[in-house]
Amino acid sequence: MSKKTTEADLEARIAAALKIAFPLLPTDSVRHQTTFSFKFGGKTITVDGASQSKVSARSDVLVYLNDKPLAVLELKRPSVSLTKEDEQQGLSYARVLFPSPPLVLVTNGKESRLLETHTGQPWEATNRNEITIAALLKNAATVAEGEMKEAVSALMRTNSQVWTQAIRQASLAAVAQLTGSWGDRFLPFVEGVQFPRKVTSHVQHMLKQGQKMIIVSGAPLIGKSSVLREFVENGNDDYCTLFVEADESTSILRLIADLLEDELQWPVTPEEARRWLKDVSKSDGPKLFIVVDGIGANFKELRAEISDFCSDTFGKSLSVIIELDENVAEKVILDSKRERLSKIGRKTKVVKVEALDDDEFNLAAKVLWDRQIVFTKGSQCSPEYRLPWILRAMVAPVASNLGDAPTQRRCGLPPVLSFNLLQIARKALEDKGERRRKLRCIAIAIVQDAEDKDRSPELSLWSSSVFIVLRKSAEGQLSVDDLRSLEEEGLIRSRFLDSGEAIYIIRSPELVASEVAYVLGEILCEKKDTSDEGAAWLEGIAGAIPLGDLVAAQGILDQAKFGGGISVGIIASLLSRVPTQGTMNIGTQFLMSSPDGVSFKGKLTDKGVVITDKHGVEESIDVDLNAEPFKPLENIRGWLILAHVASVAFEVVEVETENCLGRGETELLLDVGSCPFVLRNPSSNLEMNEFACHESLGGEMIACHGQGTIEVITNSIFIYLSRERLGAEAWIDEVLVRNSVPLLSRVSLALHVASSLADHEFAEFAQKMLHEKIDPVFQDFCFISETTPS
Repeated sequence: MSKKTTEADLEARIAAALKIAFPLLPTDSVRHQTTFSFKFGGKTITVDGASQSKVSARSDVLVYLNDKPLAVLELKRPSVSLTKEDEQQGLSYARVLFPSPPLVLVTNGKESRLLETHTGQPWEATNRNEITIAALLKNAATVAEGEMKEAVSALMRTNSQVWTQAIRQASLAAVAQLTGSWGDRFLPFVEGVQFPRKVTSHVQHMLKQGQKMIIVSGAPLIGKSSVLREFVENGNDDYCTLFVEADESTSILRLIADLLEDELQWPVTPEEARRWLKDVSKSDGPKLFIVVDGIGANFKELRAEISDFCSDTFGKSLSVIIELDENVAEKVILDSKRERLSKIGRKTKVVKVEALDDDEFNLAAKVLWDRQIVFTKGSQCSPEYRLPWILRAMVAPVASNLGDAPTQRRCGLPPVLSFNLLQIARKALEDKGERRRKLRCIAIAIVQDAEDKDRSPELSLWSSSVFIVLRKSAEGQLSVDDLRSLEEEGLIRSRFLDSGEAIYIIRSPELVASEVAYVLGEILCEKKDTSDEGAAWLEGIAGAIPLGDLVAAQGILDQAKFGGGISVGIIASLLSRVPTQGTMNIGTQFLMSSPDGVSFKGKLTDKGVVITDKHGVEESIDVDLNAEPFKPLENIRGWLILAHVASVAFEVVEVETENCLGRGETELLLDVGSCPFVLRNPSSNLEMNEFACHESLGGEMIACHGQGTIEVITNSIFIYLSRERLGAEAWIDEVLVRNSVPLLSRVSLALHVASSLADHEFAEFAQKMLHEKIDPVFQDFCFISETTPS
């Protein structure tokens, strides 16, 4: 009822104003629109006068004479006096509309002002009839360029309904330039796909509380830019987001001015942009959030502007969010001595983006499920699948191949990372000879850096989790022009470490990982006659680079392409390095779960073990350090590499006689599959090291089947069974001869996975092997308990 009354009241006020202003015009020839649109650059801005009337003392209306725009009506409430600003608002609307209405009527029902659009002066016609108005319409002058800029500037300064729409559309256009399909690997965003992050809502809450400056920090490629994208795409009436890509620019204001001109055709200087931001920051309308993406090595040049945004010069309606790699963020918030907060740091909050947690992973799984892609059981325990760049790389070819597949069809991702990732990368480089040459040179430099035992601790730490290369190493392999072209393509980005070392961060890690494997294969050819030395060298490289086990395993396979075959000596040497259980050192941190499922953190001190519950309460406990959870695995790198190699079929051939001695992978599967511990690479993310397992009476630890496939070796057994199918029965008989609980468990899990497949022939074979061979033996073994080690 209230709504109808308000709308009726507005219509009556409009009709009365028009009758006073144009008394000689026939009533049926004059009509009005309370909603109208105009072009702002290439963007469409909509003005809703009726909606505006409900929340302010004014409404904007477009009046027509027959089918031609006659006037913009600035209608104020009777209790509100008319001002010069009201005139300027109406003139600005009239000047940006096309065709431009020749008149502006400003009235509050008691007082009226009728102005000419072109001059801004009062229209003094004595007879306001159809004849005089028709002449005015015919002779209406074109608005000059300077007047147009003034009109746009006035609307951007004074009308939040206009500037919020304009900025939103400009920001969406800026994000669209960074958005492509799954296969556009050099664009950071995938159209229509966004993995929701908790950091976004956390930052939104901080901004609502009045925080003026927020740094979104984290490792490279962890998803920081996607958080900024969420702000742009998920805006509401309370705030508006201005998205700016900094890249190598030395002025945020220059970037903002360029964006306003490019996207809105509003030519402003950086100083004019600053004045506009200042006006908006002190207004009572929606808040403006400036989000700056891509700040890197050039932060020093931008520091003064960012400090300016944080100052009291700008009001409470402006906040700034910037994206920074974690090592740069620390430099920003601390002074030069790293002892206290800097001037910016005192006004800044840092929010860290990390790998997807369980909730975020489940949301990502839902997003992919809606696109016919599903994680197979065990994926939830894979640390690699918590990295957005790996999800992008793995999903891209699957999503592309699905095309117009029936909606009920689902494509599953393997439960653990496998050679698929590198095969995807190699396919992407098949017809890119020049790009591949440059990446091969980068790979050579990365291996050289990994071999350096004297590099800084910071470089060692970074390079074990992120593909980076020292700039001086890259310059030793590539020309300045080559490196510049890689930067322009978005494949590398310049950064500086705290140690002062200049580095390049690799922006498409899977491509470089593939090339590093080729480089390792070439070097292994040279080391095949010194198998122990080659194996030790390979383990060292694997531990110094991201995805080291997978890349090293691919290097062993690539060795065959350069040297005519895989070195059995290197494989035998890696196999001889049997994993063992050691003891924890003082300072070791770990995760454990109690029998009722409550998790807690622990730390080994010289006084015993200190545990911390989820509320932060600490407690010292007495524990048996010889118990299983306190005996970490050692010397597992070689077997982790072999776990990958075992997924590929290869024959062992005697070089001198060329006689085939048998299948190589079958022996690897038996040997590595018999490992008496859960064979997983520890993650820097403590939570991802937590998994359920069982302990046998003989002390062996096996992964609980309920969580799916979490070991590479189990996945390799599954791949072997799916490849050999009915021919694998003889190998299963050999498994039974081994009488190994861990091996039986892994084979049992692989067969259980196969038994649920849509491939009926394979599923029936798996069910038969379980029923006739594996289950009768495996069920006779007893287990002490279920534990959750880390």
